[in-house]
Amino acid sequence: MVRTGTSRAAKAPPSRKWNNVIATLKATDRNAASVLNVSFGVAVKTLPTIDLLARPILYGISTGLRFVGDTKQQGMSSAVATREIPINERYAAPSIANGLWNIASFEMAIESANSSFGRLAERAFKNTLNYLMSKGSPANQNVAERNLREFLEAQGDGGLVRLLVSNYLFELSLYYLHSGKNPSSGIKEDTGYRFYIDGRDRVLDPEKIEKFKQELRSECEKKAVAVVNKLKEMELFGPLANNRFSDPKVSALLREAFEEITKGS
Repeated sequence: MVRTGTSRAAKAPPSRKWNNVIATLKATDRNAASVLNVSFGVAVKTLPTIDLLARPILYGISTGLRFVGDTKQQGMSSAVATREIPINERYAAPSIANGLWNIASFEMAIESANSSFGRLAERAFKNTLNYLMSKGSPANQNVAERNLREFLEAQGDGGLVRLLVSNYLFELSLYYLHSGKNPSSGIKEDTGYRFYIDGRDRVLDPEKIEKFKQELRSECEKKAVAVVNKLKEMELFGPLANNRFSDPKVSALLREAFEEITKGS
């Protein structure tokens, strides 16, 4: 877990341009869209490839799509049994979410699953699936299946992918915006500290912080919609569900789709 203002926080991305992110947090009228656009734009460019960031959640999406497809065709009981997922009947939703993420982790390779991005994707994946199946209350498998089917009937597979990407981007935004100093790259200010302090070094009210987080979540939702639209435009839902990551063309298109997060929302 990343903690504000402590040695546990990851260092800020290795680019002097990260100071532009800190500047957006210091702005008198802090704007979530500006903060998110600048932070993702700078952070992604410091990575050797966006695949490092995209891979964990894309494998989660693939696993999720296969599971909901089997649930729609065969029923949840069969989909769970086929995957040999152990179920706590009273708390079926978290049991299933955990079992599905274990499958995704195995498929993506351990180094990706255990990376910082992998842990963020895990949290987003489990929270999303757990909520969709339980709606915030304990649910046995029958209730979990009914809740999931109701969501899919209303939102479709695209709705599931949108939620997974949106929740992942929100986790990612908080991860980067709670990063620490990186003096060797010219970042001498703690971003995690600045998240809670305004440009005049006054502590922000809890209500303002919560409002800013909600605005960040809304901006992540917009970026998720852009990613989903790109995936649909490139007809990638099928390859995603069929786990065709080894196909170089598919992998290249998936990376291109995820580049949407660096664009203005």
